[in-house]
Amino acid sequence: NIEQLKIRFTGMTFGSYLPHYHLGMIAFLQYDCIEAVKEWETSLRQGAVQQTPDYQYLQDAMLECKSEGA
Repeated sequence: NIEQLKIRFTGMTFGSYLPHYHLGMIAFLQYDCIEAVKEWETSLRQGAVQQTPDYQYLQDAMLECKSEGA
């Protein structure tokens, strides 16, 4: 798994590392639901995103894409 809940960015700055979630969000904002859903499914398989506040937004955006036929 690449994605993790808590990594150190610099010094004492920690955060979630969710590259597939963020790639999906970029694709979604560019109206590319096919790529967005692909990245989100990878993120969901890796399991870290489900434990973050971003998970609800991912679910809502994925539902929006799927309702548009992606």
